[in-house]
Amino acid sequence: MGARIGPRAELSTVWYFAPELIDIGAESFLADGSIVGGRRTNGGMFQISANRVGTRSFVGNSAVLPVGSSLGDGCLLGVQSVPPPEPARTPDGSEWLGSPSFALMHRPKNESFDDAVTFHPTPRLYLQRAVIDALRIVIPGYIGLAGLVVMGVVVLQSLIHWGPWAMLAIAPAAGVVIGLGTLVVVAGLKQAVMGTFTPEIKPLWSMYVWLNEMVNGVYESVAVPVLSRFLGTPFVVPLLRLMGCRIGRHTYIATTLFSEWDLVEVGDYAALNHGVVVQNHLFEDRVFKSSALRIGPEASVGNMGVVLYDSEMQRGAVVGPLSLLMKGETLASGTRWHGIPTVRAPGRRT
Repeated sequence: MGARIGPRAELSTVWYFAPELIDIGAESFLADGSIVGGRRTNGGMFQISANRVGTRSFVGNSAVLPVGSSLGDGCLLGVQSVPPPEPARTPDGSEWLGSPSFALMHRPKNESFDDAVTFHPTPRLYLQRAVIDALRIVIPGYIGLAGLVVMGVVVLQSLIHWGPWAMLAIAPAAGVVIGLGTLVVVAGLKQAVMGTFTPEIKPLWSMYVWLNEMVNGVYESVAVPVLSRFLGTPFVVPLLRLMGCRIGRHTYIATTLFSEWDLVEVGDYAALNHGVVVQNHLFEDRVFKSSALRIGPEASVGNMGVVLYDSEMQRGAVVGPLSLLMKGETLASGTRWHGIPTVRAPGRRT
């Protein structure tokens, strides 16, 4: 499509970019939900410009690299962050967090893994990953095909035995039941492949990471379309519990953006609004790090907010929309927080 991408670069589910306008250096990493350039329309003007991500740089989850801006070599752009407006290309080796962003001066790094499992894998690791990634691609298709075949049989038999009106009445209900059946298959696959998730630290090139990504890929392709129909209703909670989430009673769940489901705890009467990201892992430095998080009773996370692992929201705590709760932080009961990263907002929850 015209993109210039260096060797061993990793692109996850990037939300938006213009292929012919990006230049991604070797061994860089673009995480889930990141947005890299593309186009901008503002004040009656339309702008397209090239974006470059330097060698061994990292663009975090839901981070935005605006049109025309670039990252230098060995840079990091944190979760939900933007680079500084000046210079247009960040200095090599610099790390940025926030919106507006500030420089990270002393970020802890995990350097316990060799380059052979982070940046320069062996041919054997390439082969193992190719097999698992192939399964990640084809398994959703097979599950979908099986569901389509069952649906076809139900519709045909209804038409033959009871006529067209009965068929029209049965088909929607059959579609819901078959969809729920595919969700059970996904939950079974997760349990068979990964079991119960526990906190882990693993290098990028490892079986654990690829199998986890395979399960997540099947969840996103097969389970999410089913779950999306139930968002905002009481019925979505038992379906997420089936995946392993620990979710209390009388909650409002309007998001499907979960991973490492067993590490999620949501208390009674909590609210996760549209597009909330419950982020139980990060991938900076090409090292997968996962841990638990807790959203307490009556707590609330606003639209498109992100909650990172090792954090806790106590009873009635509020995180505003488009906000980022950093890992390791605890929000006191009844307090309000907003921003990227979050800062204490005036007043208490009423």
